[in-house]
Amino acid sequence: MNKPLFARQAIFNKDLKVEAYELLFRGDTLNCPTEFDGDKASSHVLLYAFGERRIEDITGQKDAFINFTRNLLVCPPPLPASQLVIEVLEDIHPDDIVLRSLSELKKQGYRIALDDFLLTDHSKLLLPFADIIKIDVLQLSEQEIREHMLALKKPNLQFVAEKIETHEIFKLCCELGFDYFQGYFLAKPQIVEGKKAQQGTQSILQILAKLTANNADFDGIAQVLSSDPGLSFRLLKMVNSPIFGSGRHVESLSQAIAMVGLDRIRNWSTFLLLASNSHKPSELCIISSTRAKFCERLAIKSKTCDASQAFTVGLLSMLDAHLDIAMDHILSQLNLSPELKNSLTGAKKTTPGLFLKACKALEHQQWSDIPTGSLMALGIDESDISTAYTEALCFAQDSSGF
Repeated sequence: MNKPLFARQAIFNKDLKVEAYELLFRGDTLNCPTEFDGDKASSHVLLYAFGERRIEDITGQKDAFINFTRNLLVCPPPLPASQLVIEVLEDIHPDDIVLRSLSELKKQGYRIALDDFLLTDHSKLLLPFADIIKIDVLQLSEQEIREHMLALKKPNLQFVAEKIETHEIFKLCCELGFDYFQGYFLAKPQIVEGKKAQQGTQSILQILAKLTANNADFDGIAQVLSSDPGLSFRLLKMVNSPIFGSGRHVESLSQAIAMVGLDRIRNWSTFLLLASNSHKPSELCIISSTRAKFCERLAIKSKTCDASQAFTVGLLSMLDAHLDIAMDHILSQLNLSPELKNSLTGAKKTTPGLFLKACKALEHQQWSDIPTGSLMALGIDESDISTAYTEALCFAQDSSGF
């Protein structure tokens, strides 16, 4: 049986540090795309995260929020409560059987989150069992959100604001008293008209321009890296880490470039450079490295484009969010090949751009936007997509320490 497609979405605290991840599966809808079996989808995520893989591979040491259907609440699988947060879906009717099941789960130490919560005569029956309330901030007006928060506030009850699409909504939800935040706002740049980029950002852009130049050679890259001792140190540390798995100790930049290769050194220097942008949340680098590895794995599987180039596309795809500069402006200052620029902007269809589109669709759980047909024409099926995404998440976890 093919591995089902799944996605991981971060849940942040007010400091934009990741506290947990929600895991979502599409299930096997390749043959019946109009059908959705909630029991099957949730069972897939539970079996995959706690069975086929170690949960630490998927979420690190963070908690995993997973949707439970009525059937799973009534007949829960024997899973550890330490990292699992049970999400009660909004369409579950709180009858006596469900309420007894929730009471038993609480006794066993499970934490309960109420998903897409709206306060009604029926839903309030679930409140005595709740540790976390998740509110869809796009579903309610600001006044309705305030009224919900006021009516629901009590000691030890935490609130998650869902579907935060912009930095402005994030700031508002902080003011409204939410504890945690979930959405795609982090991947968007905070561009303030008339405000100049920070000096550090300009320096990063200048080094990126040298690293990504088409005519950059062995000596040129070494010279750029040598001018930044901190970057050089971190790069050598990475090259000597298990991520590269060379089994050899590398002591100099020239040795590292010769052993690892110019393209990989260029990519990892870029990654470390973006990671050094300290005013940005570390999750941005995790998303960027996930995209990079995902695109690389699909390139290797399809054998239709250069794997290093595909990695670069994924890695650079969030430059605007890293630097808070519009992507078009960034690309105008980088001497990238036309294919790389087209892959990043989507101006023309390219194979690396196709891989990036698939990864973005996974991130947003927009299953129907995954270009399955085009990928299958390249010899990539849904099992390959799932495997590549899992490997990319594990890789990003490993590389986040640098």
